[in-house]
Amino acid sequence: MVSISLFFGLLRHFGKDIYIKTEIFIEEEGKYQNYELEKRLQENLNSQSLYRAEQFWVTNCEMVNKGKMIGVELVDLLLDIIRLIINNKPIPPGLTIEEYAALKLKGLFMKTQLVIELLKIQSFYDFISNIKYYEWDSHKELAEVSFKDYLDLFMANHFREFHT
Repeated sequence: MVSISLFFGLLRHFGKDIYIKTEIFIEEEGKYQNYELEKRLQENLNSQSLYRAEQFWVTNCEMVNKGKMIGVELVDLLLDIIRLIINNKPIPPGLTIEEYAALKLKGLFMKTQLVIELLKIQSFYDFISNIKYYEWDSHKELAEVSFKDYLDLFMANHFREFHT
């Protein structure tokens, strides 16, 4: 389950002298409710903590409605930015908004331009380049991957926009 890898990556490896008790809030979604995601997530994370002798415990996991919790909204926004950087889809340069719309690329173009503008802000660049990112490896283990590598590829793909 992808959600578990995200949370597990955030909670693990804080050291033996730090014990984390945490609550998890998830944006309410029909498909999540059908799977009882909040219950399963809490059980699975706590099982992982016990199994791997990690120092965290999930005390509560619940779904919240969209627009009710700024933290959930912010995480959703950051995940969209991260996904856009990782996917790094090519966009033909130099078209008008109408031409992007005709190619069904207007939304992707606008989002990409926003991310480029945000990355030009040094404090945002510093923040996002230090993200800890985990992927499942071939041994079905979570491995930390340098998110900065993805960021560098994205910036190289959009070199002209960063040097204008």
